[in-house]
Amino acid sequence: MNQRKFPEWQPIYSVGNYELDNQHKKILSLCRQSIDGIDDVMAFVDIDPSGLLIANSFDNLVAVIAPSAHVLAEQLASPATGRRDLFVQQYPGASMSLDRLQDSSPVFPLWELVLEHRAGVVQERWVGAEITCQPWYPLARINCY
Repeated sequence: MNQRKFPEWQPIYSVGNYELDNQHKKILSLCRQSIDGIDDVMAFVDIDPSGLLIANSFDNLVAVIAPSAHVLAEQLASPATGRRDLFVQQYPGASMSLDRLQDSSPVFPLWELVLEHRAGVVQERWVGAEITCQPWYPLARINCY
């Protein structure tokens, strides 16, 4: 993409150490405006370093919506659905923040899966497909029930 013709695609906003382009900045801004005053937020994001970093940026995040661990692991491992290019591109900017996650974060178990497979999966794989998604709560919350 010729960035002289499309200056709006220049990275100008950061979450943690990861810079977001204007498209993602607008999405994040709209999300923040729509959840202002809401106590609990569930995020439906790409399961890749950038998506997990965005989800983790919400102070009131209680869960991330994604397929089951089995389905997600299959998708991350599959060359047809697992996007290693996303991982390689996004890992350097996102890893410092995501590597410090506590197991009390709903993002933590998803980050472990992404790291294990060194790939990401975009949410378009689930939207309109016959794939059921579920909330991923923090491991600490699951273990206390």
